[in-house]
Amino acid sequence: MGSASKPISEVSLGGGPTWETFGAGVIRVGFSFFAGVLVYRFYETARLPAARPGFAISAFALVTAILALDFPSGLDLALSLFSVIVVFPLAITICARFDPPRGALANTMQTLGLLSYGIYVLQVVTFHAVEACARHIEVQSALVGLVAIPVVAAVAYAATVFVDVPVRLTMKQALKGLA
Repeated sequence: MGSASKPISEVSLGGGPTWETFGAGVIRVGFSFFAGVLVYRFYETARLPAARPGFAISAFALVTAILALDFPSGLDLALSLFSVIVVFPLAITICARFDPPRGALANTMQTLGLLSYGIYVLQVVTFHAVEACARHIEVQSALVGLVAIPVVAAVAYAATVFVDVPVRLTMKQALKGLA
């Protein structure tokens, strides 16, 4: 049964990974993209003070808790919309304002930030590939998910280093030539 025949209270905001939920996915991604652009522009122009570590940790913990929760079905749509429209952009703004102390933490956060787009784009297909490989060698275990995590990170790293960064540099140079 596709999402078109479900009442609005049962439609998930996580739509998009299947053909049946493609329309919801387009809306979700479109909103998230433009919300991200607005958060970035606000971040650049607002000149907000750096976030204290406690605020950044709290914002991260709140987002993690929301993603781990299973909202009651009667409130799912309302709470999901509130989270996506208000909580997540605010949390991202707070975390973006966090300036970690120099050293290993700052380097780790910088690396994770660099890889985040590749992880976002490639996580599902990479997880399915790991899952298919595990099925092929007849391994069925919760460990497959744990194995997928470093594989996703490695694939995202390779895509970032060998595709994303060179393409962005080439595009930046091409656009400089047009200006």
